[in-house]
Amino acid sequence: MAYTDRNEEEVHVHALDGSGTIQVSAKGGSQPIWGETSQQLFYRTFDGMVQARIHSSSSLGVERTPLGVMAGSVEDVSRDGATFLIIEPLGDRPAVQIAVGWADAVRRQLLARTR
Repeated sequence: MAYTDRNEEEVHVHALDGSGTIQVSAKGGSQPIWGETSQQLFYRTFDGMVQARIHSSSSLGVERTPLGVMAGSVEDVSRDGATFLIIEPLGDRPAVQIAVGWADAVRRQLLARTR
């Protein structure tokens, strides 16, 4: 089980078989997402995304690989760990607008033109 400790802002992994808990992130971390296997974990740091390989021989251990900066919130990762689903903030871009009942409005406008 991977989780973020809100007091320390670090990512931890707890083995459900009772073999231990380790801190995965080294200098802050959040948004842990498991990869294809239970040995592959991705998480966000202040410097970008990190891929962590979790080793569980006699005790839990971790090997970290920085992946670079990615804007937005990482929501999922592909099975091969090469593609991320990221939700980016809209910023200056226009917001999405949803029109409800537009068909009736168009119908009324068309009827008004034919009169």
